[in-house]
Amino acid sequence: MVRQLHAIGYDGEIWPVIPARDRGGDSGLSLVADLPAAPDAAFLGVNRHIAIELIAALASRGAGGAVVYASDSLNPATAARSSRRG
Repeated sequence: MVRQLHAIGYDGEIWPVIPARDRGGDSGLSLVADLPAAPDAAFLGVNRHIAIELIAALASRGAGGAVVYASDSLNPATAARSSRRG
């Protein structure tokens, strides 16, 4: 997502929030609470089970809005299998 924003010429601030366990060497903040200010907009690519928790955390910070892409599972392969079942 960050690379795509830069590719289209976005030059505003971007504050990635990536849980430490998922970082894999990427820089970013660990929690929504660590953001330096309330974001104007947020994009969430998360498991559906934590989407509501993250939206609540963003709302408590005063975020302007969010776009959510929520999967069915923590594991994308499992999510793909689940969607084919039904």
